[in-house]
Amino acid sequence: MKQIVYLPFFVLLALLSSCSSEESSVLPSSVPFYQDLSITYDMTHNKTHAGANFNKNKSTGENIKLTADASIRFNNEIPNYANILPYFYTYTFNGTDKVTFTFTRSKGNVYVNSGSLEDVNEAEILNTYTTFYLNRKNDFFWFGKALEANEQIQVSLEQNGGISYWYNYEAGSISVEIDLTENTILQPGEATFTVTRTATLPLKENNGTAGGQMQVSYQRSKTVTIQ
Repeated sequence: MKQIVYLPFFVLLALLSSCSSEESSVLPSSVPFYQDLSITYDMTHNKTHAGANFNKNKSTGENIKLTADASIRFNNEIPNYANILPYFYTYTFNGTDKVTFTFTRSKGNVYVNSGSLEDVNEAEILNTYTTFYLNRKNDFFWFGKALEANEQIQVSLEQNGGISYWYNYEAGSISVEIDLTENTILQPGEATFTVTRTATLPLKENNGTAGGQMQVSYQRSKTVTIQ
């Protein structure tokens, strides 16, 4: 189980700053690209947020902007592009349908990977969770299966432009401890509580030896009270 630091809004903006990248057209077709794909099913708002990023040779390689013959499509749609991590390529769909990523590395070299709600377990917020208390540790038990080996749970409380995160990566877990004993930004009042359950999956079609992953997330949120 892990808790990270509290993030005021201006810190979030800094984390989302633009990053350097290399254009695919300057690289020979023999250089493989690592595919980092993401699907988040926002069940509360009936939206699906898809993202993709590409790296030279491996996951830690230089970021790649797809140019010339290289391209990516989400369900045959051209995604939005911004030189901002974690995903340069993004698109939001209405509903919660399957998402198919079609990555063209070069002419004749096409890789197709898909993900759907069936790839991740649910994590629902019971109606009994309406209040979280400052200066104490709050245990949140989600409604759904225990964590599997390839899953993690992230919970967050967002208020007045600041957001706090807590994680649990331990297989078999059924809860997350939300430690508000050292809170620095949350105040009494309303906040948005979000639960995101993520499964990390291997790709069915990789570009050479670079590898890749797909993260499929089930997300639920609600308004709660901080006391």
